[in-house]
Amino acid sequence: MIYLLMTVVLVLGGLTYIQATEINKLKSLFSYNQSKMIKDALEYLKVMNEIQTIKNIRQDYYPIDLVQAKKIVEKAKSRR
Repeated sequence: MIYLLMTVVLVLGGLTYIQATEINKLKSLFSYNQSKMIKDALEYLKVMNEIQTIKNIRQDYYPIDLVQAKKIVEKAKSRR
C-alpha cells in the first residue's frame, strides 16, 4: 500500500514538473511592448489605485504575472 502511494506521489510530481515547463514555454511566446504597458498603467493610475491598476494590466496583457505587472506599475508611478 505504501509503495502505491509513493508511486502516485512521484508520478504527480513528475506531471507537475512537466506542466510547469510547458507553461513557461507558452509564456515565453508572448511579448509585449513595455512602453505601451507603462503608458496604459499611467492612464489607469489617473482614475484607479495601484491594486486596481495591477489587476487591469494583468487582464489586458494576459498571461503577465503579478510580479511583472507590479514592476510595470512601479515604473509608471516613477514617471508621473
